[in-house]
Amino acid sequence: MKSGHDSIAVRYAFLVSNLTPYYGSGEAGSIARIVFEDAFQLRDGKSSGAFPEQYRPRFDEILERLLLREPVQYILGQADFYGYKFEVDRRVLIPRQETEELVHWVLESCKAEALDGKRLLEVGSGSGCIPIVLGKKRPELEIVSVDVSEGALNVARRNGERLGASIDWRRLDFLDPATWGGLGVFDLLVSNPPYIDPSEREHIPAHVFEFEPHQALFTENNPMEFYKSFAQFSSDYMKESGEVFLECNEFRINEVSELFKKTGHETIEARRDMNGKYRMMMIIK
Repeated sequence: MKSGHDSIAVRYAFLVSNLTPYYGSGEAGSIARIVFEDAFQLRDGKSSGAFPEQYRPRFDEILERLLLREPVQYILGQADFYGYKFEVDRRVLIPRQETEELVHWVLESCKAEALDGKRLLEVGSGSGCIPIVLGKKRPELEIVSVDVSEGALNVARRNGERLGASIDWRRLDFLDPATWGGLGVFDLLVSNPPYIDPSEREHIPAHVFEFEPHQALFTENNPMEFYKSFAQFSSDYMKESGEVFLECNEFRINEVSELFKKTGHETIEARRDMNGKYRMMMIIK
């Protein structure tokens, strides 16, 4: 966009119009709002005031990258989650609104007055959004968060330090049962694990497949592999009445439920997410 005298509203509309063919008008408007608020600190996209000259090169760079389908969160280096801003880059999955619902369910279940001495394990640290929010909201919990990726853990640690959450970050491969003994015994387990079968890659949106870490999206061998590990870990390393909170593939929710029933878990509840899909589960040992 070459005009040197355009207004904020003109720039905003220009961004939306360029993004709409790729994202649809609704998502294009959301992306534009994020860009203007977080990159330029401009909260009124309809303002007739002049678009600041010093922001023009950055605007052009952002637009160019967005048109290549790069997620706005990676371009800006941050993502909103549960009222906090998290540093993100291509080493970690972008936090989703649906995962906020899982966190809210955990918080509903975990009343602060009954948490002293209780331990929570979160599997798949990523940006650290799940354990950090839980640690901020329920500081009475002792929280351990594990990930196989050292790069992801580096991002999570920085987020934890910046947001003031006390988390025990550990690198390990949770799919290897030999690593479990060093973790101890837990009252709660929470995870949004990789659960997409590699054969389903063609159904993944381009901006997800091309930019987000495949290790956090796709399973290596079997889309149920993490859930089998969770069921076994719960049986061996969780206290009686321990609670497991998981995100799942909506098409395998019954399969996950049956898996936990076979390992002796009788109380299983599934919930719909904000899109009406059964993608969250709570299992009580």
